[in-house]
Amino acid sequence: MRRMFIPGISLNKKDRLFLAPKDEAHHIRKVLRVEQGEEIEILDGLGSVCTATIAYEGKEGVRLSIVSPWTKPESRASIPLILEIACLKGDTMEWVIEKATELGVREFIPYISAHTVTQVHRRGASSYQEKWQKISDQSLKQCGRAERMLVHAPVEFSALNFDQDPRIVFDEQSNVTTRNFTEYLNKLSAHPKPIRILIGPEGGFSESERQRFNRASLSTKLSLGKTILRAETAAVVACGAVKLAMSC
Repeated sequence: MRRMFIPGISLNKKDRLFLAPKDEAHHIRKVLRVEQGEEIEILDGLGSVCTATIAYEGKEGVRLSIVSPWTKPESRASIPLILEIACLKGDTMEWVIEKATELGVREFIPYISAHTVTQVHRRGASSYQEKWQKISDQSLKQCGRAERMLVHAPVEFSALNFDQDPRIVFDEQSNVTTRNFTEYLNKLSAHPKPIRILIGPEGGFSESERQRFNRASLSTKLSLGKTILRAETAAVVACGAVKLAMSC
């Protein structure tokens, strides 16, 4: 069944509603080519889903007739994982956002480090946030999860809160490998807060950045192996490892 994400939709709409976002209406008519009367799954981005039938009105309008109650399927919930990653260049960052969405990451926090190559300030943090959120939302519809991944605007490394949640820092200079990864996550299973993963930039962490997370009591440094991984590879491997460990 095809899926459609409508942010801000009211769950009190129990019968019919008009599809307001023009881009979604265009997508469902021109891209997905959903036929009149066909059923489609609707997501609110907060974990709830329902089924509706499609009726076309005019050139752009789409009328939705809801045929099933709103539910929150637990199997499609995101995992309590926040990914903090240095801004990467162009398509690479977009690829990481897609994969993070597929892997169930709950929040995506891009940051600007001492070795960040991307010139975020030229276009402005908000423009990047808007673009990257749209990329995640498209992946949301395709990968089967129900809860939207929240993409934050890029922030400076100094703005990251190292006293908030348990954080796993993946650093190539760490001597601690992921052999005890599952054991470490099991210790955090009773923790009510999410787990944060910190991935560095293409050029690695600066010494001042290492000093900061080395001083943080809630941070644990791990290595992903003897070889040095690209930042985008490290992000996917780390998120996949957490997802696997938390599902065991």
